[in-house]
Amino acid sequence: MRRTPKFTIIIVSKRHHTRVYPTEVQTADKNENTPPCTIVDRSITDPHCFGFFLQPHSAIHGTARNAFYFVILDEVFSQRYRGKLPPKYRNVAEIVQDLTLNLSYLVERATKGVRVCCAARYADLVCDRARCYLSRFYEPSSETSSVVSGASTAQATNRDVLVHEKIRNMMFYI
Repeated sequence: MRRTPKFTIIIVSKRHHTRVYPTEVQTADKNENTPPCTIVDRSITDPHCFGFFLQPHSAIHGTARNAFYFVILDEVFSQRYRGKLPPKYRNVAEIVQDLTLNLSYLVERATKGVRVCCAARYADLVCDRARCYLSRFYEPSSETSSVVSGASTAQATNRDVLVHEKIRNMMFYI
């Protein structure tokens, strides 16, 4: 019998208008922000959904910006830890939050925590790189704007995003 893989799908939102501030002066940092590794999963989140705000970093100046993580599917953690949680966790949500927090410290370009975890950060970087390679299909030019229907007839091909063989299996976009 073949086992099907289990998935946990988490959506991260960087662009939201929620800021978190400390409730006590003693817990604030020098910029009056919450300390690094702050997780908010009550009060301002939907009680019927699995979502949380995470601020793994401290701001150099100004207001620290957090990211919102929304778990839309969890087949991994809820089944694996059913009834047998590791000692330091009270529930499965804390395991997911701790893993996400730890992944925020694995970004190669930074020596400290970053706002979003490394998987989301690297996905964002590779999409930015793809947009650069395919910019002629996204940005209007004199050639494509002359089409009467308003739609460009050009289509991207594999040749447009040809990556050299020596770096094809590397994370060159970092």
